[in-house]
Amino acid sequence: MRNFETVWEFNTARFRIALEIEPEYMDPADSFQFEEDIDAVRNGEVEWFCACVSVYLDDKRIAWDYLGGCAYKTIREFYESHRDTNPLNRNCTIMRRAWNGANDPDAKISICHYFPSMVRSAIAEARKELCDVPRLRCA
Repeated sequence: MRNFETVWEFNTARFRIALEIEPEYMDPADSFQFEEDIDAVRNGEVEWFCACVSVYLDDKRIAWDYLGGCAYKTIREFYESHRDTNPLNRNCTIMRRAWNGANDPDAKISICHYFPSMVRSAIAEARKELCDVPRLRCA
C-alpha cells in the first residue's frame, strides 16, 4: 500500500480533489541528463517526490493522475508556480527565449506546469468514470 500525504485539496459537498505526495525512490540519474540536476536531488537541494492528483466521491477514490520524478525547490512550488506573480512565469503556453550564454539565443522553451494539467486529467477521468452511473443523489 502506498503512503501518500495530502498537501493540497479542494472540496465540494460530495467530491474532493487532492494532491497527494510520497517520496520518490528512483535514482535521479534515471530521470535527468545533467549532472547538476542529479546532484541537486542527491544533495537535498530540491524535494524529490511523486505526485498524485486524486478525485474522491464520498471518500472513495474514483480517478487519479500520477507523476513520478518530481524535483522542485519545495513541494509548494509544484502546486503554486502556475500562479506566479510574474505573468511570464504562470502562463503555461507562453514561449520564451532561452539564453544563458552557451545556448542558441534563438532557441525557445515552453513554460509547463504539471499540476494544473494533472487536475484537469483527473477530473476528466472522474467524469468518464461517472458517465454511466445513475444520477447522484444528495445525502
